[in-house]
Amino acid sequence: MNYSNQGKILVRREGAMGDVICITPILRKLKEDNPECHIAVATAVPHVLFNNPYVDATLPYSPGITEYDAVIDLSWVYEINRARHVIDSYSLFVFKELLVNKSCHITRTFSDRTSIEKLILREVIDTRRLVILHAAKTWPSKTWPDYKWKKLTKALIKSGHQVAFVGSGEDFACVGRDIFVLKGRLSISEIAELMSRSKCVIGSDSGLVHVAGTTDVPIVAMYTSGKADWLAPIRHGKLGWNMALIAPDMDCYGCVADLFPPVTYCECRRKDNACVNKAITAAYVFQSFEKLIDCHQGH
Repeated sequence: MNYSNQGKILVRREGAMGDVICITPILRKLKEDNPECHIAVATAVPHVLFNNPYVDATLPYSPGITEYDAVIDLSWVYEINRARHVIDSYSLFVFKELLVNKSCHITRTFSDRTSIEKLILREVIDTRRLVILHAAKTWPSKTWPDYKWKKLTKALIKSGHQVAFVGSGEDFACVGRDIFVLKGRLSISEIAELMSRSKCVIGSDSGLVHVAGTTDVPIVAMYTSGKADWLAPIRHGKLGWNMALIAPDMDCYGCVADLFPPVTYCECRRKDNACVNKAITAAYVFQSFEKLIDCHQGH
């Protein structure tokens, strides 16, 4: 379908946050092909798209919205085809071809910059040695255990870094000297702004890794049931640019591709979630961080 001939286009994607961030290259292409087109997005996470230059309106997610010239429903596109990069799944569905520009976008405003500068001064944060952690509580097959986050935090502090925990809800955080617990205190665009100023972001396969992927910050990310090849941020035209992509050395790595689609949840067929519980150690993540930072500084 030639969407450039449509006056009003509705794009539907309920969530989750990372999935909605990954539709931003699609929105960019739609708007660039026809700047006069009105593009609305129906989603449960509209804050991801605040001030997005390619979006004219956001709406509450509802399957019944029809008063548009064209409706692009991305609700199950990636869930039906997990063994491909999420952005490629979207672009093939919408445009029948792969996008050239696959970079994702979150708009950071002057207000975001001002807010983060005040936070840095108030909390006495040294961004030159700040490492941001997102210890996400998600599927058991993607949730790195709390005790490993504690070990990693200790190693980072011992090596002279400060640590900031971001996230919300049940996401893990620990307290201590040179540790800042910012869970639930920042907007998505403020998190992106702080990430852009930090030394590194470390996380598991989660929405906030996609937020980090809208900046140039070095990223250490762990992938287990979903492969890095399908999920890692694409920046400057390269999958995993300025990233350490960590995966378990196990034959079941990327197990979601073995499940009957659509895949909305993945339970470990081994019943032990060894990929996160055993295969990826805190020591290895810390070593990957050091190597990435050394390489980044070398350039």
